[in-house]
Amino acid sequence: MPFALKKILGALLLLLVFSFVVFVALDLSSGSVLSGIYGDSVQSANPLLKARLLENLGLDRPLLVRYLEWLGRILRGDLGVSLASGERVIDILKEGLPYTLVLGLTSFALSFIFALVLGTIGAYFKDSWLDKTIIYTTLGFFSVPSFWLGLVAIMLFSVLLGWLPSSGVGEIGATPNFSDLARHMLLPVCVLTLSHLAIYTRLVRSVVLDTLQEPFVLSYQAWGVSALKRFYLVLRFCFLPIVGYFASNAGAIVGGTYVVESVFSIGGIGQSTINALLHKDYPLALSIIMLSAFFVVGLNVVVELLARWLNPKW
Repeated sequence: MPFALKKILGALLLLLVFSFVVFVALDLSSGSVLSGIYGDSVQSANPLLKARLLENLGLDRPLLVRYLEWLGRILRGDLGVSLASGERVIDILKEGLPYTLVLGLTSFALSFIFALVLGTIGAYFKDSWLDKTIIYTTLGFFSVPSFWLGLVAIMLFSVLLGWLPSSGVGEIGATPNFSDLARHMLLPVCVLTLSHLAIYTRLVRSVVLDTLQEPFVLSYQAWGVSALKRFYLVLRFCFLPIVGYFASNAGAIVGGTYVVESVFSIGGIGQSTINALLHKDYPLALSIIMLSAFFVVGLNVVVELLARWLNPKW
């Protein structure tokens, strides 16, 4: 079986198993769909109304039947309707997903670039003051929760200095434009990037340090190959392991994106995810979770195929 087909089938099987596990976990979790619909109103205490609503929503049927029906709809491209709001799930995703992608992908790209630069500098100047400054600074940002870092950033740059907006994705009443969006996204992107920079920087530093001890590097050094040429060869040798590690940890960026979105009141899908999980709104929750899983698994498959193409021995 070709390598690419094997990887794609494996990824699809993984997503199928994962979707069933998440579906069961949502069903067993605390919270109620009815509480999400009625809240604390009088209707929430009426057992007849509860039973009729559960029947109308199809929630009185066995779990496996509901899962197979959901799976069938997903395969036909129908994400269903939110049990809590009555809106189509696809409409909810269309509204919030662009902001989530802007925040997550920008932070992911910046984390990769900064980690590559800082990790390489740390490896080449191992145990120097520059190396220790990079390690302790990035660890300082990593050691605090991202939501707390976000609150500190809002207090400093929005409340005290007044340089940047504290929430939202644009000025209220103004025509949406790129510069306004970039200004509103600057703080969230910085917070999300700094929150994950330490682990990636240490990984790059470790990989580069190991590579510098490889026989081919020492041989090039003995043969008088220029430092710039050796630097290029080291980065080329390290590139695939580093990219592979970033792809396998993309889930951490996705999870962090949802938290930072909530802190900065960005109308992405982070808040929708939290509400859907609290109210057992499984059509919406499953769609968002599976979309996140599809992104992470798909990214890993692409990286593996790319690595195999660049180096058949990978």
